[in-house]
Amino acid sequence: MIVKINTLIGGDTVAYAKEELIRCLSSMDATVGFGEGGVELTLGLSEGDPEIDSIDIKVEGGSGYIKGANPRAVLIAAYRFLYELGCRWTYPGVGGEHIPMRKLDAEEINVEVRETPSRRYRGICIEGAVSEQNVRDMIEFIPRVGMNSYFFQFFRPTIFFNRWYGHTGNPTLEGKNKSAEEIDAILARLVEETKLRGLLRHGVGHGWTCVPFGIEGEGWNKLDVDSLPREYFDIAAEVGGKRQVWDGVPLNTNLCYSRADVRSRMADAVVDYCKKNPDLAALHLWLADSLNNNCECPACRDTRPSDYYVMLLNEVDEKLTKLGLDTKVVFLIYVDLLWAPEREKLNNPDRFIMMFAPITRTYAHTLKEGVGSVASKKTPFVRNKLEFPADVGTNIAYLEDWKKIFSGTGFIFDYHLMWDHATDPGYMAISRTLFDDMKDLDYIGLEGMISCQLSRTAMPTGLPVYGMARALWDKDADFEAVTGEYFAAEYGEKAETVRSYLEEITRIFDPNYLRKPYLSDECAARFDTIPDMIKSFLLANPEISTSSSYEPYASLAYHAELCIRLSRLLSALARGEDTTGVRAELKSYVHGIETSVQDRLDVWNYSDNLIDDRLKDVK
Repeated sequence: MIVKINTLIGGDTVAYAKEELIRCLSSMDATVGFGEGGVELTLGLSEGDPEIDSIDIKVEGGSGYIKGANPRAVLIAAYRFLYELGCRWTYPGVGGEHIPMRKLDAEEINVEVRETPSRRYRGICIEGAVSEQNVRDMIEFIPRVGMNSYFFQFFRPTIFFNRWYGHTGNPTLEGKNKSAEEIDAILARLVEETKLRGLLRHGVGHGWTCVPFGIEGEGWNKLDVDSLPREYFDIAAEVGGKRQVWDGVPLNTNLCYSRADVRSRMADAVVDYCKKNPDLAALHLWLADSLNNNCECPACRDTRPSDYYVMLLNEVDEKLTKLGLDTKVVFLIYVDLLWAPEREKLNNPDRFIMMFAPITRTYAHTLKEGVGSVASKKTPFVRNKLEFPADVGTNIAYLEDWKKIFSGTGFIFDYHLMWDHATDPGYMAISRTLFDDMKDLDYIGLEGMISCQLSRTAMPTGLPVYGMARALWDKDADFEAVTGEYFAAEYGEKAETVRSYLEEITRIFDPNYLRKPYLSDECAARFDTIPDMIKSFLLANPEISTSSSYEPYASLAYHAELCIRLSRLLSALARGEDTTGVRAELKSYVHGIETSVQDRLDVWNYSDNLIDDRLKDVK
């Protein structure tokens, strides 16, 4: 079969879509040629709102068109065409690409798809410990599964890269941190990767309470406070009668927001960043990444932080408008800012995007389950004595207060795959919760999700992020169908066997126990059964081994060994026994396999979050 691929519009993104079609079609069938004299595929723009990634595909007998409402949507449409031919991308990286080997006969290639995504915002935020390749893989993955944006946190995201390059917390690997210049070069290359794919780029978020004042804001590191400019202590929030850098971390330090000069300096820094980054789709303007540390000085104490926050946002909008800059600004509903303003309102709502970040919520319940259920649990705003809700309903009730003063567009910024996924070793429960949350965003009136998550969350499977992407694209998608499709792509004839096994892993470990361990002989006895269950599974499925040349099988085998060691730690915890030995054994194993499972498991997070924090002791 000879294929001619025409492009009706120029630009790198559409050219890249053409390259990807050629690459994947050639991988399917090596006899396919490209040139004149055969079927023709045309890439171009469709009618419709260019802000929305609608796709339009009509191919009959191998000829036809693949269109999108913007160049990014053309690329998404190209991947969707390949999906209809059997291609699957199950997680970021080479191992997650599944291109079927098949004979491509023109008369059998008939695809007709006209769709508009259910959600406008469909993105991933950098987090965890990452290499440049990890982030590149994620950027590559995003349009393949119908997502459209990537968020680089911080002015310079040093902390995420140096957790990997410096091998933070893993004594078995020799690491070396990257310099600021090296991080800048990495970031510049990755930004070009987002541009190539036409992705919407979000930026900054953390750092506005320190960087505008000449202080580093590249992570949550404690700094030598004696080396900081003395003027910073004059504007830092007064808490308990003292102005100080909060726990030594400027990034976590709120300021004296009643001061017009403080707000003006922050606003000027925002404007300067927008001028230097005109291609930025959305700039995130956040306050300190901490809680109960807002200024108590006489000028601040009678005004909510959210009122001063809206004042700052309005000043930013005014300055941007005067310069004719149309950059969207994302404002954050998070910790102390859950409590909506009492007096202030946004003067130009069209400038802003609302972001709801319920970081203290539980993932034992979905968003839909929480709607309207416990609004009475809201508590009054009491400066620096706030209690933050775990239940979903109360979090949503605070969102509803904000929606009374802002009727514009918004999305959720949630953390399913940042911490809580580690409490579900089988990934089956968290996959369902995340999928349902994306399907049910209409219930809370939000238009999508930027997932604040680790890049490496595919051990044992990439089902959580795969299902999230599908539900964001199509809110009517069926979890069972998507899950079946995923397992078929990854495990072929072993699909049902592996799925049943992982469902049992989720059930027997019990995410609720891992979220909050407690003394229980019954739980300990259940954990004691896990090693034999896993060994029986491996014995019955000898293809699944660490020496397998098929990466999904190899990683599943590493995961099995990890779960055996995790079960021993949990058994000791549940009995109230000394966990020193089994904890060390688990950490040693996780550290030792990092290079073998690097693209699937964030070992820094697993060790720091699960082993050293959640499972430190019984609550």
